[in-house]
Amino acid sequence: SAFAFNSSLDINIESYRHTNSDVPWQYGYEKRLPIFKIPLEFWIFDNVYANVTLSMKKEHRLDEVKDNYWNIISLKNNFKELDMEIPFRAFLSIGNNNWRMTYGRDKLNIGNGETGNMMLSDYPDFYDFLFVTTYWNYFKFSAGYIYLEPWLTPSEKASEPFPNRIKYFGERYKAFLFHRLELRFWEKINLSITESLLMGGMYPQIRDFNFMAIFHSWYEFERSNGALEADLEITPYRWINLYGQFFLNEYQTEYEEKSNSYPTALGYLGGIKGYYPVKAGYLSAGLEWAKTDPLLYNRYNPFLKYTTRRRIWSFYPPDGFYYLDKPLGYYLGPDAVTYSIYAGYSILDSFSVKIGYQNIEKGEMTINSPYLMSNDTVGLKTPTGIVEYLNILHLHIDGTLLRNLRLGTDLYYLSLNNFNHIKGQKTEDWQWVVSLNYHL
Repeated sequence: SAFAFNSSLDINIESYRHTNSDVPWQYGYEKRLPIFKIPLEFWIFDNVYANVTLSMKKEHRLDEVKDNYWNIISLKNNFKELDMEIPFRAFLSIGNNNWRMTYGRDKLNIGNGETGNMMLSDYPDFYDFLFVTTYWNYFKFSAGYIYLEPWLTPSEKASEPFPNRIKYFGERYKAFLFHRLELRFWEKINLSITESLLMGGMYPQIRDFNFMAIFHSWYEFERSNGALEADLEITPYRWINLYGQFFLNEYQTEYEEKSNSYPTALGYLGGIKGYYPVKAGYLSAGLEWAKTDPLLYNRYNPFLKYTTRRRIWSFYPPDGFYYLDKPLGYYLGPDAVTYSIYAGYSILDSFSVKIGYQNIEKGEMTINSPYLMSNDTVGLKTPTGIVEYLNILHLHIDGTLLRNLRLGTDLYYLSLNNFNHIKGQKTEDWQWVVSLNYHL
C-alpha cells in the first residue's frame, strides 16, 4: 500500500560490577542499553522512510557514580538520572535504487576500521546531519553536512580574546562538511578518498555547500580546519579482507617549520579480518593496529577542533550544564597507539561468542590539551610524556533463551601501568556485565 507503519518494544535490564572503582568502565555509556527502546517506523510508497526511536537511558554522568550498578532508572528521584536529549534517532530518508538523501539525527561512520575510524566514527552519541549519496556497482559518491553544537565552556569564554591569534573565537557556529568518492576494481579492491572541512567561528557561506569543489583550495584558515583520508580494502581470497586508513589533518613542510606553522598531525589504521562459514554459523578473526599523532584533532580554537561537544542539562546533583567532548574520529583521541586481536563464532539470531585482547599505549596529550605550534613540537612523537599502558582481555557471550528473550555477558580483565600517567602506579580491575533483552 501507499503507507505502512511498524513498531516494536525492546526492554533491557543490565547489571555492571567491577573490583576497582577507580578504573574507568570499558562497557561505558556508548555500549550501555536503554531500559526500553521503541522504534516508530514509517514507509510512504517505496521511496520515503522515517524513523523516530524513543528510549529511556541514564545520562553520561552516572558512569562516574561508583554505586551505579544497573541501567534501571529510579522513579523516586523524579527521573533525575535520565538523559533528556531524546530521541537520539530521528530521521527522514528518501531515495531509490541509485541514490538516497537523509536528514535528521542518527549515528554515522566512515571507514573500514573495526575498533574505530579516523575521520568520522560512531563514537559520538549522535549527529544532526544532512547526508546525500549516489551509488552503482563500481562507483559511489557521498556528501554530508553535520551540525556540531558550538557551546563554549566557562573557562573558554574567560580566555577570549585569544592572544596573538584572533580577536575572539568568532560567531557561535561549528559544522563538519565532507565529500567521499569510492571506487571498486576487479571485485577485489575498494579505494576511497574523503575530504572534510571543520568550519567554525563564522556563519556558513553559499560556497560551503559546493561539494564538487576542493575544500582545501579555499585557504580559509581563520574559519576552517581541513583533512584528507584514504581508505583501501583488498580481498585477496574470498574469506580474507585486508584494509587500511591514512588520515592527514596537517603536514608540515620544511618551509612551514621555519614559519612556525601548524605541526604535522596524522592518523594511521590497518588490519586483516576474515570470516569462514562453519555449519550453521561462521568463524571470525581479526588483527588491527592504529596510531594517532599527539596533536591530531586539536586546534587553538574550540570551533575548529575535530571534536563534538554536547552541552547536557543534568538534574543529577550538582544540577546544571556540563560539557561532554569527544573526538569526531578515533575514540582514543590523539597521542595513542593500540593493537587489537580477536576471534569468535556466531550463529545468526541464536548464539555468539567472542574473545579479544587489546594493548593501548596512551600519551598525555588529549583533545583538550593546549595547542602547540611548531617550535614546541620538535621531537614530539606518540606516545608523549608519562605513558599509560593498558592491557585488556575481553570475553563476550550471548544467546537466545526463549523466542524473544536473549541473555548476554561481558567479562573484562584490565591491567594498567603508570595509571592516570603517574609513574610507577599500577592497578588492575575485573569488570563484569550481564544483559537481558526482551524484544516484542
